[in-house]
Amino acid sequence: MKRFASLVAIFCLLLSKPVLAQYDSGRSPISIVVNNEIYPYREFATYVLPAEHLDICIIAEGASAMEVQAATGELDKVGGCRWIWTAPDRTGLTRLTISDEGTQFMLLNIFVMTPADSLVNGAIEGYRIGDYPPPLDDSPVYLPPDGFIRVTRDMLGVNL
Repeated sequence: MKRFASLVAIFCLLLSKPVLAQYDSGRSPISIVVNNEIYPYREFATYVLPAEHLDICIIAEGASAMEVQAATGELDKVGGCRWIWTAPDRTGLTRLTISDEGTQFMLLNIFVMTPADSLVNGAIEGYRIGDYPPPLDDSPVYLPPDGFIRVTRDMLGVNL
């Protein structure tokens, strides 16, 4: 009987205080189009090769007044909501932010990859990766990647 009373007391305690966590979808109040793909999230990642271009278009009211900043690479506003970002020649992580009047709406984590053609005898810079077999049934799904990301300790907390 004591056990039943204890369970009832615990149940009543749980009902008296809401314990539900607030759900966060990670969505931003704006969206952007990056190379014809729509991203509606506050933080996300994309992958490019050195000197590759990202075509960025902000989808939001007042998009032409928003500020886009890049930690590295070259950023050019081409009109209205559209920007072109060119990746640096150096590989690694760089970041691009979109903000308006001091409020940051988006953070884009951009991984500039080491090109796959840097692979020599199955290794890049001494790191063994291996060799890729020919695509199965000539399917593009089985093609080797365009590049590789060197993961460093400072990247471990980066959201993808």
